[in-house]
Amino acid sequence: MSMNEYQLKVAEAKYRDVGKGIARIPKRIMKHLNLHSGDVIELEGKSSLKTSAIVWPAYSEEEPLDLILIDRITRQNAGTHLDDSIVLRKAVTRTARDTGFASPLVEKDYALQEAKLKEQDEPGGGTVGGPGGTGGWNRE
Repeated sequence: MSMNEYQLKVAEAKYRDVGKGIARIPKRIMKHLNLHSGDVIELEGKSSLKTSAIVWPAYSEEEPLDLILIDRITRQNAGTHLDDSIVLRKAVTRTARDTGFASPLVEKDYALQEAKLKEQDEPGGGTVGGPGGTGGWNRE
């Protein structure tokens, strides 16, 4: 293991941190890895699966222990379990220059949905709601 990484034992996150992508580690380890609260870290489990988390200092009762407190989702993404060892290192991050959003359904999926609806008999005709219940296809 290099000087830029550290191995810790996995423990369950406190309720207030669950679902937020937070990893709590002792302050001395944060200092050793030159990490600050809110930095992104990379976590690697035994199966070489990697994920990321936002680092925060451990609670005072966990401070003397070599523990990393992470939630179930983060453990699953790293391919690790409670009481396993996990390797952490400071993540290399870049600032996004551009962002975009995409619809969950692409145009061909809309055409497929429309074709399926046209195969059905709709009592009374009219407009049938599209994906997510908004908009629709006019079925004459």
